[in-house]
Amino acid sequence: MIHLATPECLAHLRRVVRFARERGLLPKLVAQLRYLGEYANRPGCRYDRTTGANTRCVLSPDWAPQSFYFNMQKREPGGEFRPWSNGGLIFYDAGDSGVGMPQLSVRVGDTSKSGWEVHT
Repeated sequence: MIHLATPECLAHLRRVVRFARERGLLPKLVAQLRYLGEYANRPGCRYDRTTGANTRCVLSPDWAPQSFYFNMQKREPGGEFRPWSNGGLIFYDAGDSGVGMPQLSVRVGDTSKSGWEVHT
């Protein structure tokens, strides 16, 4: 389940979706967002739940362009959500290794294509 941290995040998400659509990358973005939204529900995860109601992924804008910060949270017995993992959904352009600005994260593997990668 994906949650947006702030109203500004919705505006950021809309800009990133528009960016992805214009570049023909929307399926890649949607796949990564789906992955984050369903992450805790994958087989073998210690927070595995059939409905996902006990976990959520909270997105916030990241300072790297077209990217997001995320915070995975699980619901405690009292109903409050607590963080258990965090990272970034980072956009890389074709040929971009990510070393240095603006991502400050290393891209491993095929760097010939543009898209988003999850970093924790």
